[in-house]
Parts: sequence; C-alpha cells; structure tokens
Amino acid sequence: IADELPDKFGIIIDGWKDGTTHYIAIFASYSDANGEGQYPLLSIAPPYDEQSFTAETHKAFIIDVLELYGKGLSSLVYLVGDNAPVNTCISDLLEVPFIGCASHRFNLACKKYLEEYEEPLSKISRLMVTLRNVKQAGKLRTKTKLSPVLRNDTRWSSTYQMLKRFFEIKDFIDAGDRALAVNLPSGLE
Repeated sequence: IADELPDKFGIIIDGWKDGTTHYIAIFASYSDANGEGQYPLLSIAPPYDEQSFTAETHKAFIIDVLELYGKGLSSLVYLVGDNAPVNTCISDLLEVPFIGCASHRFNLACKKYLEEYEEPLSKISRLMVTLRNVKQAGKLRTKTKLSPVLRNDTRWSSTYQMLKRFFEIKDFIDAGDRALAVNLPSGLE
C-alpha cells in the first residue's frame, strides 16, 4: 500500500463501537493512473487513549498512521467523514477541506422530518425492545416467525424497517399484556 500511495491523497475516517471498545478506521482516497477510485484501508484500531476522543487525539492518531506509510500531513488534500463536530475540528487541525457524508446529511434530514412523529415512533421502538426480551420473544415465536426490528439512530431506514415489521406483527402482539399494552400506539397514532 505504501508503494502505491501517491504523494497527495485524501483520507476517509469513521469511528464505531463494538461492545465497549471504540475503533477508528482510516482509508486513503485517490484515483489511480486509469482514473479509478482507490480506497485502501490504512488502519482500523482503537485510539491510543481510549478515554479521550478529541480532535487533537484523532490528529495524533492520523499522523502516526501516515508515518507507517512514509507519509506526512503534507500529503493530505482532504478529509471525508460523517458530519460529527469532531470531524470538522479534525479537518481544521489538519488544515484540509472537510467533505461531509451525504448519507449522514440525508439521515439527519429524515430525522428532522420525523420529529413530529417521535412520540408514536418512540412507543413502537420501546415495544420492539420489550418484544425482544426472552419471555416476550418466546410468546411471539408461538404465533409468527417474524421477530422485532429495532431502530438505529444513525440509519433512517431502520425506522422504516421497524414500522414495517410492527405492522407485520401487530396482530400477534398480546394487547392484554400490560408490559406491551403501554407501548402499543393508539389507532389515531
């Protein structure tokens, strides 16, 4: 990878959690001689200091990763990441333009649109969580092979998937069960 990296390239960063461990992924981003996009993975690891997730600690991590490939900050021409405030701060510290994620912006727009429906959506979300506990899941399995679907804050489509599943299983939900009834939306909702 080091031999193929051009003198100038961008990086794509993303972070996520698995259990209690936070990981940072860094990809290079450039076009090869044929104009084809290349996105080799440069690193995927927890930050050095797992108690600090500041722009400064991310910058230090990026510098160290670049050094592994014989590159420095002068090689960077842009940073791509989700629209989290820390990423715009990182691009400022690196002194490169920031390219925000269009999918993330679309997710934020969908969440904004759905705000007026948040009360019934939250009820259905709590219902789905309750339906996933061992006893409730067992009861539901006696009536259908379909299982509850949870919503994910960073994926607008998960709200759609949750609602779709709710309407597929709603006739199998025991409305007499108080643990479930409290989160069943009303007909108006």
